[in-house]
Amino acid sequence: MKNIQVTDEQYEILKRMSEDMGKQDPRVTRLPLFCVAEYKKVLMPEDYGKMQIINEEGDCIIDENDNIIKWWKENKENILDSYGIIEEEYNKIKIEDNILAEDDIIGLLEDKGFRKVYYEIERKFPHGQVYFTEEGANRHIKANNYHYNEPHTYVVSAWRNIEMETLLDVVHNICNEGGAHR
Repeated sequence: MKNIQVTDEQYEILKRMSEDMGKQDPRVTRLPLFCVAEYKKVLMPEDYGKMQIINEEGDCIIDENDNIIKWWKENKENILDSYGIIEEEYNKIKIEDNILAEDDIIGLLEDKGFRKVYYEIERKFPHGQVYFTEEGANRHIKANNYHYNEPHTYVVSAWRNIEMETLLDVVHNICNEGGAHR
């Protein structure tokens, strides 16, 4: 057996990590590592993904999840005041036929300078760092959440990564002698 020298401060950090690794929920993952992930809206080609109507500033006024007909009815005053649509144009939309009415509403908005865009929400890993503990990842999120869009932890595994498996076993065994971290 070999000995490795570490400073007292390094030992305390490793000891705390080892204790935390032994207590945390592995989320049904052997040798879990925790990443910081976020959701990003990624623009897609036409007719792929979810549809959104945006104004000139890029602000969403209608999302695919919205009921366009309901939005049209409930926002008449705002539509007439803010979107350059006159009463006659508004009244031409025949609400009885939902599918045609939606197409007509979207067409009228596009005529007034609004744009239809398509997007998908993708999980991104903005900095590629991993944490030995979920607590460590959560501390990072708390200190830096202003950099992220809906930050959350995401578990990856060190499975079949002999270097990381060895390192995780060493750290885990500092406080949990007598068995490898599994």
